Amino acid sequence: MPRPLPDSVLAVTDGSPEQVRAHILSAAVQVMTRKGVSAASTRAIAEEAALSGGTLYNYFSTREELVARAIVRHSLEVTASIAAFPARAGTHTVARNLQFFVTEAGKALDRILPLLAAAFADPGLLDAVRREMLDSFPLNDPAAAVEKYLLAERRLGRVATGADCRAVASILVGLCHDDAFQRHLHASDERPTRHKEITLLVRSLTGTR
Repeated sequence: MPRPLPDSVLAVTDGSPEQVRAHILSAAVQVMTRKGVSAASTRAIAEEAALSGGTLYNYFSTREELVARAIVRHSLEVTASIAAFPARAGTHTVARNLQFFVTEAGKALDRILPLLAAAFADPGLLDAVRREMLDSFPLNDPAAAVEKYLLAERRLGRVATGADCRAVASILVGLCHDDAFQRHLHASDERPTRHKEITLLVRSLTGTR
């Protein structure tokens, strides 16, 4: 028979299984962001969540499932502005919107990359992350958010009819990934603005010189 939940956990979850899972996932993210993925043992997560270690298995089958779900949940939270990016169509200028994407993607990647990089060192965890990401837009295809935005701009006449929106989206996301990788590899706080590259991309999208 499962142990009763502590009063402190009941106070924030009302005992709802979904709320308890969310509470545990938040605890896992806290452990991972402070100490790294390798330190996110079930014991450490349980202590952070003020639960017994065995209680975690009432809500998650394995540590890999728990940690993978926490990584993906955290990633979705920090990429909310990217998921909503297509709604910017018709506002500001195309160049300003692409610059907004680069800035927001850079901030999100700085929070996601260390967690995903650690998963690559653990095949079991990486497989679990892949399963969790299957239906997680825009994590499973970040360029799709940019492409969706550009297609909307094309319908509005702000992007040329023959513009290759998918290619531009892939290039822009590739630049963001490379910038994030270089920042973490060299322990740099610098985030390139990519003004020059964005100008070139906008020219290709609009047919202007």
